Amino acid sequence: MDAHEKFQFPATRGGMTRKFECGLDVYLTVNVKPNGELGELFVKLGKPGSTVSGLIQAWVLTISAALQRGVVWRDLSEKY
Repeated sequence: MDAHEKFQFPATRGGMTRKFECGLDVYLTVNVKPNGELGELFVKLGKPGSTVSGLIQAWVLTISAALQRGVVWRDLSEKY
């Protein structure tokens, strides 16, 4: 796959969701590509529409877009 070509997940896919608490209930969902690499990340926390929830959603969308375009998770995690 070309580094700029976006990986397309099928409409239905299996993921893993984990709930944890850090003052808020947080739900972390990950979907992996067929080769086992991380491909999507979703985080739900706080009250929908809140500033914190919006900032987290924007950050996670950026990470998912990078992963789907071939950026390696290890590279992203080292930057954060």
